[in-house]
Amino acid sequence: MTREPIPASELILALQCGGSDGYSGISANPALGAAVDLLVQNGGTAVLSETPEIYGAEHLLTRRAVTREVGEKIVERIRWWEEHCARIGGEMNNNPSPGNKAGGLTTILEKSLGAVAKGGTRKAVENGIARVKEMLPEANKVCREAVPASHLTLGLQCGGSDGYSGISANPALGAAVDLLVRHGGTAILSETPEIYGAEHLLTRRAVSKAVGEKLIERIHWF
Repeated sequence: MTREPIPASELILALQCGGSDGYSGISANPALGAAVDLLVQNGGTAVLSETPEIYGAEHLLTRRAVTREVGEKIVERIRWWEEHCARIGGEMNNNPSPGNKAGGLTTILEKSLGAVAKGGTRKAVENGIARVKEMLPEANKVCREAVPASHLTLGLQCGGSDGYSGISANPALGAAVDLLVRHGGTAILSETPEIYGAEHLLTRRAVSKAVGEKLIERIHWF
């Protein structure tokens, strides 16, 4: 695969939660918003792809809608999520996560007020909705098919850890990895710096001394 230059008008940028804290709304998110403004100014498209993340701050987006109809589509999407959560016995304000709270956020509304800043300041346009509709027919052509576990390679990467990750989500993923490997699949800890300081726990499990040494070499390279 080789890179080639393309016009900004062909770019679609998806924006999603990356583990917000009390500073995200006045630092990283507005910085992303400035990048979005630059992209849109040059014909590109940006999508706030996690609808529940704007819950409670949707009025800031409807004000920027290019038409009333576009604003109403945003509100309709929020209502759909409220109804969906009610059907499954959940609620929209079950955020923020323990990590968000540790970072200084107390409610989903605070998180959302910061999150919408990623959408920039320009008028929301129908272009984003149109581009997604354009892509759906092609995406719907993709068919799933059964493959043996030995054909699967699972890439594991940091997803915004907090004080509970090491005793909850991470061990659960480890159990899934054990099951995958037992059936011939492969799992990769794809973010080397994430294991820094704990590499001895992996070298103990290396299938040979040479494999363990390769892991240490990679740490030293970093």
